Amino acid sequence: MLSIKNLSVKFNHFEVLDNLSFNVKDNEFIAVFGPNGCGKTTLLKSIAGIIEYNGTILINDKKPKDSKIGFVFQSYSDSLLPWKTVIDNVAFPLEINGVETNKKHKIVKDFLRGTILEEFLDYYPYQISGGMQQLTNIARAIIFDPEILLLDEPFSSLDEVSKTQVHAELRKFLKHKKVTTILVTHNYQEAETLAERIIKLSKRPTKITDIKESEK
Repeated sequence: MLSIKNLSVKFNHFEVLDNLSFNVKDNEFIAVFGPNGCGKTTLLKSIAGIIEYNGTILINDKKPKDSKIGFVFQSYSDSLLPWKTVIDNVAFPLEINGVETNKKHKIVKDFLRGTILEEFLDYYPYQISGGMQQLTNIARAIIFDPEILLLDEPFSSLDEVSKTQVHAELRKFLKHKKVTTILVTHNYQEAETLAERIIKLSKRPTKITDIKESEK
């Protein structure tokens, strides 16, 4: 479970997040919706422990620095290793944790079975579409069984056809490996499509204006 209490973030005395508090249940999919520049990415970076913050953030009763966190950024092309194939990009977290080649490839193949990426395992990033590249990033962030998955507007640069396809594949990923997920977006339809609950944020200094169940 993710527990956030009285979270505030300031940059050079400029208040970005103002006393946010909310909980996310195990394996729940939450969308954080708000206008551009309201601090959605700052919220994710706080949860990931990347930036300093005031307040309390606990992931399964641990601080972020002691937790396994998957983070997918908006820019997909810069996040993949161009000299590695899809299967080896996805397997990279397993590789750096010492999993032998045959075993890590089996783990990836089992995870991607029945998904569109199954057809592209031996392709390099430059050989696949932007949507497939972002799916590769997402699969890599999930493959090592993180306690929480953070998605920073990962679909914003995709066209509508690609976005619909990637949404469907993400659901397959999360059906295979259950993980608490937080998506930030400024697209309310996307939030409704994917999430179980939606947290609405105000303009800066950012506060929570509403938390509601998705109508999907």
